Amino acid sequence: MRDDDTDDEAIPYYEAALRVWSETLSVEEMSRRLGEPTYSHERGDPKTKRYPDGARRSDSMWSRASGVDELSRLDEHVEAVLAFLETRREEVAAIRDACEMDIFCGVFHNDSINCSFILQPDLSRRLAEWALPLNVFCC
Repeated sequence: MRDDDTDDEAIPYYEAALRVWSETLSVEEMSRRLGEPTYSHERGDPKTKRYPDGARRSDSMWSRASGVDELSRLDEHVEAVLAFLETRREEVAAIRDACEMDIFCGVFHNDSINCSFILQPDLSRRLAEWALPLNVFCC
């Protein structure tokens, strides 16, 4: 529990998302199987809006955020992503060979102290069933 003297800058925040990339499937094809993404880009899109005539993306990417509040623990975000996956087993299996997938986790902190998170054994087992990389980015 926070006390009133806690500096908001010192509170870590978290996010997690399922990310799916494909060199052969479009975002529309992935969306038909997985639902609407919270972020996406198409193969051939500019890598950056600042340089629309610059380098192009070599794959399409579909991403769905956990939907959990950023002040919630990281395990709650991962749980939400796994719950989403578990409701779409057949759909994921249908595109798995044409895609790369991971679960992206962001741990963000505006202070110089260390941040950490814990994944309990049950959540770790559920994650292992999917054989997906857990990509954790901390800053």
